[in-house]
Amino acid sequence: LQMDILGGAAALLNRVPLIVSERSSVAAYPFSWKTRLRMLLGRRAACIVANSHGGVDYWRPHMPTNRLHLVRNCVLPAEDPSGLPDDAIALHPAGPVVLFAGRFSYEKNIPVLVESLILVAQRHPTVIIRLFGEGPERESASRRIAAAGLEQRIVVAGYSSQLAGWMAHAVACVSVSHFEGHPNVVMEAAAAGCPLVLSDIAAHRELFDETSASLVPVNSPPRIAEAVLEVLQNPASAHERATRAQVIAMQCDLTSTAAAYRLIYEKALAAGLTNHT
Repeated sequence: LQMDILGGAAALLNRVPLIVSERSSVAAYPFSWKTRLRMLLGRRAACIVANSHGGVDYWRPHMPTNRLHLVRNCVLPAEDPSGLPDDAIALHPAGPVVLFAGRFSYEKNIPVLVESLILVAQRHPTVIIRLFGEGPERESASRRIAAAGLEQRIVVAGYSSQLAGWMAHAVACVSVSHFEGHPNVVMEAAAAGCPLVLSDIAAHRELFDETSASLVPVNSPPRIAEAVLEVLQNPASAHERATRAQVIAMQCDLTSTAAAYRLIYEKALAAGLTNHT
């Protein structure tokens, strides 16, 4: 918000074409003076570039259609997706790995995620669960896992520079967010061929359906746990879905994403020059 407000005001005052990048959707913007001010500045932008239909829909009532653009984030293939990360070698072949990666904050639905994975660990005696990320809800998640006596099998691991290797090694990537824009971690997991267990929300539905992911209710730990256990128990079906998801993810390549942005920038510059003459 601060970048869009301060940078946007500076651009408009100096008559520089302003392009607003929309990374989320309406649920990310509860009413406040900051969100209101961002909207007022954004309405004067040369264009809005969103990475999801939810982002486009947020601005649609406020902007002409010809100034709204959808460009999905690119997914880069891992340099060596087959290799085990260094900190996973000691686990192999101790048990199947289930992972989560993302910010430990409200939108990621951390309490429900943790309760779901506790159920998975209680019902599957060999599963190993890793939660990667930082954020304000990390400590409470760690306390809940410790209270369940599962801190040896459900590890809140913080940031990892070897996430691609974990994704290639894992049997499932779980994301049960309340809302998303374009879910980068989910797309990276799909590109790595990792089966997906996702909350049944619009942002996930934009990209995947039941043939490419396991879609679950956002606030039901038992249903989420059942979906993860189904992946563990039926790896062949999970692999079929993961293969379809991988095809979808790899369509978001760097070349096409860069080309789309370049065209948008060139149009904005051309319009700005026309307006100044």
